[in-house]
Amino acid sequence: MRTPILERAWRAFGQAHLIPQSRGVIVMAALLLAAASLYAAPTVSTTSGGPRTGYPSGAGHVGGDIASGAEYHTPCGLAMDSSGNYLFVADRDNNAVRLLQFDVNWTYDIVGEDQNGNAITNLFNKPVGIALDNAENFLFVLNRGKGTDGNVLEFDLIFGTIATNLTKITNAGGITVDTFDNIYVTASNKVIEVTPSGVSNVVATVTAPGASLQGIVFKHNGLLAVCDAGRNGNFAH
Repeated sequence: MRTPILERAWRAFGQAHLIPQSRGVIVMAALLLAAASLYAAPTVSTTSGGPRTGYPSGAGHVGGDIASGAEYHTPCGLAMDSSGNYLFVADRDNNAVRLLQFDVNWTYDIVGEDQNGNAITNLFNKPVGIALDNAENFLFVLNRGKGTDGNVLEFDLIFGTIATNLTKITNAGGITVDTFDNIYVTASNKVIEVTPSGVSNVVATVTAPGASLQGIVFKHNGLLAVCDAGRNGNFAH
């Protein structure tokens, strides 16, 4: 899965130390079910989270060694490729999307470039969700922004182009992709669908007072499972 964007991340950050920005550190943990028994307690192991040698805990935005170097500031959404080698992280309060490449044990920033090869800044504004299409050629990033100006960015991992699929999202919460590459986004009490052709429409609305939809996943039976953080529940559409 070595694509142009990932190649640029490698060239930009593979041999360099990132400069710490902002503050805060979150330990990202993976829950692995013990194979011996379905009823065994989960094993919790730290995948990444620093603190990095030479930087105080709370440096916030540090790349490098996955296990002992990289630091984050309120990481939210996750997406992993089918090989299990590339893990993308929406690093919300660093306004960054990070890439963990396990075969080289290194953490990078995902960067965009214009036609002249210059870095595009301010792409990410409080990213809270991230997803890959089924062919793993596109990376979708859900920006929450200030709460009323969220959007969905589409990164073409083959050609390196960047597009915006959805704008002016209010209270963006989560993102998922179905088997037909339709994108689904939670926004306040609504679920918004964006088709591969770019057509968007609201496919579900929770009318109960206080509804605040967050995480969302596409199920194998064709339904959507959605977390309702406002009412401490969930629903399937």
